[in-house]
Amino acid sequence: LQNYGKRHYMLIRSKNKNEKIVWGLLSYTFDDSMTSAEQHEVIESIKENPNYEIFLYKGEDSDNYIGVLVVEINKNVSEEIEMAISIHRAALLPSYRTEGLGYQMYVELRDLYPEASIQGSILMSEIVKNWSIRYREENQE
Repeated sequence: LQNYGKRHYMLIRSKNKNEKIVWGLLSYTFDDSMTSAEQHEVIESIKENPNYEIFLYKGEDSDNYIGVLVVEINKNVSEEIEMAISIHRAALLPSYRTEGLGYQMYVELRDLYPEASIQGSILMSEIVKNWSIRYREENQE
């Protein structure tokens, strides 16, 4: 559980729960040219893939979800890497986007999977790279 400012936030697994909320938050990650059917296809493929997980993000003292992360978790990737996580999609409600909460979702994911190698998909690579650099700088001994 992260303390960000005076509020506490947390990631909650929601692969097969809160479908309307997941759909609504993921809609911020879709290209404007995508049809509703194409968006539905993407969400169904995420739900059907056993390696994918959907996390909703909310305040500890609130019932309102404000963000979503879609990650792919691969175990036993190589002798060196036991677990690799790829962040495929991340979104926050527009009113929360300037508060650094995207990075906080990344920090919580790191806390959930401390031994995992975490990177971004092509869509998310630059953002995740910046989060990773910031995380390393903040957590140097």
